[in-house]
Amino acid sequence: MKVALSTIIVLTILVYPFAVYFGIQYFSPTFFACILILVALARFCLLTNEKTLSAQLIFVLTVVYSGSIYLFDSENLLLLYPAFISLIMCMLFGASLGQKHTIVERMAIAGGTSITPNMTKYTWRLTAIWSGILLVNTCLSVYLAFYSSREAWAVYTGFVCYVIFGGIFLVEYVYRQYFISKYGP
Repeated sequence: MKVALSTIIVLTILVYPFAVYFGIQYFSPTFFACILILVALARFCLLTNEKTLSAQLIFVLTVVYSGSIYLFDSENLLLLYPAFISLIMCMLFGASLGQKHTIVERMAIAGGTSITPNMTKYTWRLTAIWSGILLVNTCLSVYLAFYSSREAWAVYTGFVCYVIFGGIFLVEYVYRQYFISKYGP
């Protein structure tokens, strides 16, 4: 059940821009707002032991934002949802730069990687880079929501940004292998 629900959540998030693009002519923003609230609730319920302060904050912000879409029946707020998510992620990554362990370092530790001082510096820099990438993505998503066609918005937020992120992950993975071979883990 947990795997099926997780799969549905991921698929819903991935197809969101195209669902809005094709569905807005048939459904109001309030319909999509209800789906976003249900997805946020399902995602939060799946975090059984991981309901950290940041997870709780993301849940509350997502429900408030989705509630605003519902309350104002706003297509603009609906189109800004990918920017909203990107901004939240940017803030999480950026805020972790001032903590003992950055979000990237915590993910590495959770994945079983032992962290050396070299890797701590590496993960700090990588977190800073992701913060910048997420900020640029937020700005592009906002621009497209207000100043481009709905088609351009859907293609960027539903496909191009995923390709860019995947490319960045791939480049980082290759560079990490080089970094580890040259400087050690």
